[in-house]
Amino acid sequence: MVLYDNRVGKAVVLNATGAWLWGQLDTHFTAEELAARLQERFPKVDAVKVRNDVDVCLSSLLDQGLLSEES
Repeated sequence: MVLYDNRVGKAVVLNATGAWLWGQLDTHFTAEELAARLQERFPKVDAVKVRNDVDVCLSSLLDQGLLSEES
């Protein structure tokens, strides 16, 4: 998935996990709930790694201005 920030003319490419997370953002789940749902999709992946991946992805989107704390 590619997100395009029209404000700065920059494209951001999301991997499959990032694209899945992006699609979940309108559900108003917490980061912890998103990690639990992602863990259900990938049960063989360590839960700590899944939570870290969620945190890194959400932080990156926040840092780039593509997501706000209110979202």
